[in-house]
Amino acid sequence: MISFAALGRFAAEFLAFLAGLAGLALVGLRPELLSRSRLSRAALALGFALIATAAFLEGSLIVHDRTLPEMVAARGVGLLALLIGSRQWEGGDRSRRLLWIGIAGMAVAAGLLAGGVGALADVALGVGGAGMAIALRVASGRSIAARVAAGSAAILLLVILVLSVSLSAVLSTTVRDDAGRRLDARAATEADFAQKTEPENAVDVAANVALSFVLIPVYAEANSALVTNGNLHTGTLPANLTNLFDGIEKFIAPDLAITYINTIGHEYAKAAPGGFSAIAISDAVGSDVVKQAFAQPAGGQRAAVQVFGSAAFVVAVQAIQHPLASGTVDYPSAIVVVQPLDSSYLIADRRPLDPSVSLAIVSRTAVLAEAGNAGSRAQLLSLASRTLDSGNPIALSAAGGLLSATQPILAGSQPVAVLVASTPATVVTDVRDKLLRTLFLLAMAGTLVALALAAYSGERVSGGIRVLTEAAQRIQAGNFAEPAGVRSDDEVGVLGAAFDSMAMSISEQTAALQLAAEEETALRNQLEAVVAGMGEALIAVDADGRVTLFNRAAEELIGLDSLDVEGELVGAVLVAVGEDGAVLATRLEHPLPGRWMATATVATELGPRIPVAITAGPLRGPDGGVSGGVLVLRDLRPERQVEQLKSEFLSRIGHELRTPLTGILGYAEILLHRQVPTERAHEMHQQIVDAGRRLYRVVQMLEFSAAAQAGRSLIRSEQMNVRQLVDEAVTTWAERVGGGHSIARRIPRELPEITGDRRWLTMAIDELIDNAVKFSPEGGKVGVSAQEATWESGGVEVPAVRITVSDDGVGLTEAEQLEVFTDFVQGDGSDTRRFGGLGLGLSLVKRVAEAHGGGVQVESLPKHGSKFSMIVPTLTIKQEG
Repeated sequence: MISFAALGRFAAEFLAFLAGLAGLALVGLRPELLSRSRLSRAALALGFALIATAAFLEGSLIVHDRTLPEMVAARGVGLLALLIGSRQWEGGDRSRRLLWIGIAGMAVAAGLLAGGVGALADVALGVGGAGMAIALRVASGRSIAARVAAGSAAILLLVILVLSVSLSAVLSTTVRDDAGRRLDARAATEADFAQKTEPENAVDVAANVALSFVLIPVYAEANSALVTNGNLHTGTLPANLTNLFDGIEKFIAPDLAITYINTIGHEYAKAAPGGFSAIAISDAVGSDVVKQAFAQPAGGQRAAVQVFGSAAFVVAVQAIQHPLASGTVDYPSAIVVVQPLDSSYLIADRRPLDPSVSLAIVSRTAVLAEAGNAGSRAQLLSLASRTLDSGNPIALSAAGGLLSATQPILAGSQPVAVLVASTPATVVTDVRDKLLRTLFLLAMAGTLVALALAAYSGERVSGGIRVLTEAAQRIQAGNFAEPAGVRSDDEVGVLGAAFDSMAMSISEQTAALQLAAEEETALRNQLEAVVAGMGEALIAVDADGRVTLFNRAAEELIGLDSLDVEGELVGAVLVAVGEDGAVLATRLEHPLPGRWMATATVATELGPRIPVAITAGPLRGPDGGVSGGVLVLRDLRPERQVEQLKSEFLSRIGHELRTPLTGILGYAEILLHRQVPTERAHEMHQQIVDAGRRLYRVVQMLEFSAAAQAGRSLIRSEQMNVRQLVDEAVTTWAERVGGGHSIARRIPRELPEITGDRRWLTMAIDELIDNAVKFSPEGGKVGVSAQEATWESGGVEVPAVRITVSDDGVGLTEAEQLEVFTDFVQGDGSDTRRFGGLGLGLSLVKRVAEAHGGGVQVESLPKHGSKFSMIVPTLTIKQEG
């Protein structure tokens, strides 16, 4: 039987060859199925070509050594080219993974071959070839022609592979069996010759010599004299007869030894070739064959193969007649012929028949004769022991690279030695290799034919379908005018006609649908614009309470993206809790037929819960039933913030008005109803005036704030000196401050004049100084300075004057600095706050500066004081509106 290793190599290499050839064909015929890059296609073509070439050379046994550097390099370069080409693979992720499995399998096979592990390498190579073939099959699935070709070719190639492997197994078994029969026949022939023919020849020689002693008078007289005299132990032939005896041996049987003996084994004479073993002659004379010949009543002849030590011989005996006086005949002497069965015997007479066959004669303990390389001594002794033990020949045995057959050599009915015929197993393997090579070539030719026929059949089948596919692609691109143009009587022709009719119908319906779509798109765009532009959050749900619409305002309110919430339950997206603490998820997820409203708070992703007003209404389906609902959420934070600001404003304005009014009314009541000393009355009058001025200042700030918010300007322009303006404000405050405060000024003499409203600029500086004094309760220095500066106005830097007031007070955090110029901003808004005021002072400064075309700046650190600056341009001011 053919070896599994050879079959495995044949199948694995054939599968790899088919995969490489199929890949090369697919790259050549339909390259767009594998890659759109020319470089990638070239790499794939090179890789498949090298894989197919290496598999062909090794599978067809043109190259026996699979570890040759050229073969390893070819397969390695091919795998690398496939790996590079697969980077831009168009056959899909699944086929790409299968291709990589195939590449990995072949790479493992190459590594195992380099390590000398052939069986596992064939398994890995088969797995790699199968993975690569399946990858190509999957990649060709987008083309009917390629799919039909691949399927048909796969079936044909599978049949070819199975038939090739089966046929190679059968034929190789036949070759092996034929070799076994020939060996068995040769062994039987040689054994029969040794145990029958050679003894018969030796008996003939012995009989002829013995006949000479009867017929030739000289020999007859010598024989009679020896027997008559009774010299059983000392008798010899005369010298002339001995010489004649030697001549008989030389001319009649030059390779044999001949001896003339009596019944007790005494040699009267003997003749043997030079170098013939005297011990062998002695063993032959004393052998059972001789004893049996003398034991016959009338004398006789015997011949058999005998084994003496490590040598085998044919021993033949012929008794010699001796007439007695009584008229009877005795046989007191005999001729013994000894023929060696040695290596010379095997080489000279048998070897030329078939030089590939080696012969050996073997006993249980020794190799008696050998011609050629019949096997190792241990192997030959093992074969001999098995044959002698069973008494039966061994038809065929394989071991040590040899095929052997045995036949026992019999002496009578007992085996005494074994004839072993051997031939190299290469006789079979050479035939097998030639067979596999032939089968591989035939399989390759069959593969090419199968691929060509399958591709042709696939093209015939899919030609019309491809035309319909191209027409479908044109329709997909919007071209309905060009018909498919398939004209045939088969199913494809009927399908083409139906396809053209369908295309015409689609063209007409498309025009109508396009008009309707344009109208619907216009309406949808209007609705989307309305929904997107809504200030309120709008959420639409279906009948199951799942979100179908989530506008921009809802995204901003809840802090979730519409793409993340669409399809989710609205109760999970909008976590709303009513004012009574009830969760509104059930009401939100189950749209009601009627409208309802509620005030609630909703959780957000961005921070704390937000108060909202929820208005819900149903969406009606075509049947009038509730198909969903719409939720509109109005953010209540601005309203509540306005209410809070209003409350804070009323509280502050009440406090700011109540404090001076209390002094005015109190002092007025005292002056009206009581007699007060003149000095004390003067003080009270002064307090009343100061309180009135304070009220007037509050009214002015409210007036300026209201005018600014309404877009009106109260600025009246006049030319003024900055130094003089600042000096007047500082002088006024120098008389009012106390409690450890001091006011210092630093004003350059050459400051440019500015054009503006003296009243409002004076009030702004006054507010800055008041703010500095108020927020440095522990006392300290208040600095007032002015200097030239620049200010960017309309993208152009203009000259300006910076008026700065600094203090060593409580300072501001970064967050407080961002809101310090906002209306009604106070660090503490309660009536019991530490620092009084409406929170309009710094916002007034900002508005005055901006009204003059300038701005404000602040620098501060907590507990390290603040520095407020007002920048007023010298050339441009904001004119009265």
